Amino acid sequence: MGFFNKLFGGKSLNEPNINFGRYSDSYRSETQQAAFKRSVDEFEKGKYVAAYHHFFQFLKDDAEDNVKFWEDEKGLQFELLQGSKKIFGFADEQRVEVETKVAIAETLEVDFMKRLMEKIIR
Repeated sequence: MGFFNKLFGGKSLNEPNINFGRYSDSYRSETQQAAFKRSVDEFEKGKYVAAYHHFFQFLKDDAEDNVKFWEDEKGLQFELLQGSKKIFGFADEQRVEVETKVAIAETLEVDFMKRLMEKIIR
């Protein structure tokens, strides 16, 4: 019977911890709330990298491992998990650049690209 249980519905001992649905940020710690306030304060002073650093501290959930950020010679590098997408980017005092893969296409038809641009512009 053990063989058939393994094949047809025996309980797996190593089930992955996968959360589905929308992620709720309703319950933030006092430390995270303070990080958000510091982020706003730094942003208003024009200290953008410090503001982003505090904002990522606000967003970070250690249990979900949803935010990673570090500083290097380019500025503040970051990776965010948003739904099923991983967002990569960096920020310095002059700009923020963000990249993610949204869709994959074999070919891009001109009419499709035109409609897409029209939707973006609206």
